[in-house]
Amino acid sequence: MKCVAIGGVPATGKTTLVKKIYDKMPKINFEYGLVKGHYDKENNIALLGLYNQNNTFLGTDRLSMGVNKQFLQYISMVQRNIIFEGDRLFSLNNLIKLNELYELRIIMLTNSPETLLKRHKERNDSQTDKFLKGRATKIKNIQEHFGGIIGRIETYTLTNLKESETLSNNIYDWLKSQKGHNG
Repeated sequence: MKCVAIGGVPATGKTTLVKKIYDKMPKINFEYGLVKGHYDKENNIALLGLYNQNNTFLGTDRLSMGVNKQFLQYISMVQRNIIFEGDRLFSLNNLIKLNELYELRIIMLTNSPETLLKRHKERNDSQTDKFLKGRATKIKNIQEHFGGIIGRIETYTLTNLKESETLSNNIYDWLKSQKGHNG
């Protein structure tokens, strides 16, 4: 099975990228305890998080803070290709476990400080400097752990919607290339 885990500090474009994949998918909503998302039965892809709402903060940001225990159960028992983004699930421990169970593709989004500041202002978010520094440290720890393995982390700077669209097509096509068959 395959998994795409998308991370990056807030305002790098994670949700915008995954929303483009969500828009392409034939899907049904699903729940496994606190794990919620959308399932593309035709291609056997589970998109974790909630994207069917009109809100700035979507995806795993809409899941319970206590989702991790059930997430670990879910990834151990299902035979689905999985994609997710965001802080709730993008942690070093979760990525280590995913790396044991899945063909894992880690995608890290970045952007310039000026672009990030502009996006924070546009979103009118209230994330504190302490919170943002904590997210940066979390990302750094993941990069240090997986960065030593050549090719384990793909880094992208998405500056416009066309770049997000191109990467979303790449990710969706990669996930669709294995519809649940082992091998």
